Amino acid sequence: MPGPDVSSVPALQTPYGIVPLRHASAAIRRILALAYFLVWTWHQHDLQSDVIGSQREKRIILILDEIEAHLHPKWQRRILPSLLTVAKLLDKKVAVQILVSTHSPLVLASLEPEFDETRDRLFHLQLVDDKAQLTQEVWQRRGEVGRWLTSDIFDLDEARSLDAEQAINQATALMRYQAKDVRPIEADIKRIDGLLTKLLPSVDPIWAEWTLFKHSLSGRKIGS
Repeated sequence: MPGPDVSSVPALQTPYGIVPLRHASAAIRRILALAYFLVWTWHQHDLQSDVIGSQREKRIILILDEIEAHLHPKWQRRILPSLLTVAKLLDKKVAVQILVSTHSPLVLASLEPEFDETRDRLFHLQLVDDKAQLTQEVWQRRGEVGRWLTSDIFDLDEARSLDAEQAINQATALMRYQAKDVRPIEADIKRIDGLLTKLLPSVDPIWAEWTLFKHSLSGRKIGS
């Protein structure tokens, strides 16, 4: 006897056919679960309001912690805009407020086309003097996601590996000493040049400055 038809279980229409939800990727199942939870909650409230004869609420608050958890970067860019779309379509008579925490610069970057400064807010939760402090931040579109990493929100010096960041910091410090007419030590130049060569691609922007710095020392006696 043939098994149940795919239409008897929740399924998705995809470019490559109808896929039962249980066979969808974890990311798709997570997005759908959040969207379904939002729709289901409102639907149940709607039904219960009819049963007990009460007025329907006019606001839903959805709180999501670490929204990017377990998601591939391409889904981190889509999950919050997708939920915002569901919220807009839910019911014209209900206002949906979504409170989200994230450590993902991609989630923030995904909000750049959506963020409305008249209604939306960005807060930064951090530890200050051993106390949790929530500060409202001025919203800025930063474009390339690496600029979010080096913003005050994530506070990284470089959107790179830690080793590459440390090598660049050493190179920058050495070039600053030279600007102050402090003679650099040849061994330091060779060591840092080796680190940059090992850790950075040939197209990295710092190479222009570093190469110019080395050429400026050509023919000059430097410390040893």
